[in-house]
Amino acid sequence: PLQGVVSGDMYLPRGTAKQETPYFKNITYDNTNYTRLAPAVYQQAWDKAEATTYRLERDELVNKRPPQLESNTATVNVARAFDWSREYNDVKVPFGINGFSVKVDVSRIEDYTKGNNERDVLLRLPKDDTKYDYYLYDDATSGSETADLKNLRDKAGKLFTDGMPAGSMTVTLTNNSTDNPYFLVGNPFMSGLDLDEFFKENGGLVKKYWILTKDSYSAGVKDESQNWISTDNGETADAVAPLQAFFVKKSDGTGGTLNVTFTSEMAVQLTGNALQTRAGGAPATLRLTAMRDGVESRAIVVCREEATEGFSAGEDVEALFDSNLSHAPTLYTAAGEVAAAINVRRTLHGVPVGIGGEDESEVTLTFDGVEQFGEELYLYDAAEGTSTLIPASGTSLSVCGRTTGRYYLLTTPLDGSAQESVPVVSVQGHVVTVLSAFDEILSVEAYDATGRKVYAEGAVGNRTRFTLSASGVYLITVKTAAGVFSHKVLVNS
Repeated sequence: PLQGVVSGDMYLPRGTAKQETPYFKNITYDNTNYTRLAPAVYQQAWDKAEATTYRLERDELVNKRPPQLESNTATVNVARAFDWSREYNDVKVPFGINGFSVKVDVSRIEDYTKGNNERDVLLRLPKDDTKYDYYLYDDATSGSETADLKNLRDKAGKLFTDGMPAGSMTVTLTNNSTDNPYFLVGNPFMSGLDLDEFFKENGGLVKKYWILTKDSYSAGVKDESQNWISTDNGETADAVAPLQAFFVKKSDGTGGTLNVTFTSEMAVQLTGNALQTRAGGAPATLRLTAMRDGVESRAIVVCREEATEGFSAGEDVEALFDSNLSHAPTLYTAAGEVAAAINVRRTLHGVPVGIGGEDESEVTLTFDGVEQFGEELYLYDAAEGTSTLIPASGTSLSVCGRTTGRYYLLTTPLDGSAQESVPVVSVQGHVVTVLSAFDEILSVEAYDATGRKVYAEGAVGNRTRFTLSASGVYLITVKTAAGVFSHKVLVNS
């Protein structure tokens, strides 16, 4: 939200990566105390980015898809890919209300990476430099040049909202591509931004949003009662945090430019992120979380009788596959042909579940809100031809990463072939519950991420519960008469 900031201001102290200069003291760059290499700060612009459409092809390994599910989705799912600009270190790019991406590389600082003991960095603004020297190299010229910043610093230290005329201001955002209808908007307030007020003033936008962070993304949309619903585990969904940018989409589907109006009524005090309880009469909502190595994504399925079949722009939210999160498991369900983060449907039965990204390694899939539906829920694996019961909220299952057309939500097992012999492992906080509906449990063992056995017990009947005190990823091994089954789970507060 500061004016007079340029891309060259994104530098950090040499070695420590923490700007601990006393408050209100000027900060200027010098080669002794600062460096642009250790750490390095990489930036990416959205206005030069692309939002492209591509198709997720059905997994070749899926050869057992029953005919009952063929009508639930086409052979491919349409997805939206967000491709940012290439990383740059240009020192004289001014920042406005357009959002941008910043990544700090501390790999050259030994103390920050030794023993995987990574720590936060501290970057402070504004900076007081009036010029930056930089090295220029391209096919035509090379050498040193100086960027004069005086004309860019005339409002340095002031907020974009300072002196807001008549309680409102309008800014123009630009996308390089006229085919990219998604615009990245920065919250100009040092407070929360009320989304109801924002969309009321900006009627040319679809009433939905996306927020991307370093390891996940969230999405929100207005439901039929004009309440916001979000993928964020039931947290407050009607405001954007200070210093946060969010994506919006033009209703007419065009790119190029977008005029955005901000008013003083949009500035609100955030009430925290306390979980909201589900109001009586609210539609049942299933929340799914996919996690691998601490990186997660979420998707929700909302059921109501009046829902539109297939994808509806007014009630569903398309999933965004971000090029910066290619390492992350991007979870989605299919609304018609479209990969969706929020999927409003009439029933859970037959909902396809997929995971995008470049990493094909195993993912932990967790289900919440199961009890809201008053019927059994199964995850069907078309590759194995098995239905696994999801008995309660907090149940976690290990599934294959990067898969399309393999997994489905079912409310009745296909051909009555529920995989009841597979034990179910669920986690609530630090408490792990193991349930075997058919065979008695002969033994249970838990291993931490280093492979160390941290818990073990013998025959316990069909159900057991135990506590793992330390947060982290664990491998739970359950032995029954049907065999030995392994489940990877995440334990946290």
